[in-house]
Amino acid sequence: MKIIQEQKQSNLAENTAKKQRGRGKPFVKNDPRINKEGRPEGSKNFSTLMDTAVKEIAKVNKITEGEVWQILIKRGYSEAKGGNYPFYKDLLDRYFGKARDVFEGDPNNPLVVQISEIIAKKNDPNPSPKSDSQ
Repeated sequence: MKIIQEQKQSNLAENTAKKQRGRGKPFVKNDPRINKEGRPEGSKNFSTLMDTAVKEIAKVNKITEGEVWQILIKRGYSEAKGGNYPFYKDLLDRYFGKARDVFEGDPNNPLVVQISEIIAKKNDPNPSPKSDSQ
């Protein structure tokens, strides 16, 4: 029994060490994770692969590339409407680039304060009576 516990602790320590080396840890000089040779020559990015696939589909089906894109977009829309949103989102994000997430607010009236005030009011065991003047 003691051997099994020691083995589990050893596996836990090993897994923890692997997690610490992974994502989120910044590179340091001569880090073995650095690919000094860069991306392999001749490798294609997603847009190039997608363009090639669209051309091949158009040629095989004797339709235009624009029609292939329309079919893909319609299929993505129907998948998203049916609950499979990642297919559509990932296709558009990878081909056209991720849309910017812009959040603009009033610096004099920060949203964080409003949310914390709402939570505080909700959790207040002795809420003050609402006045008609508000």
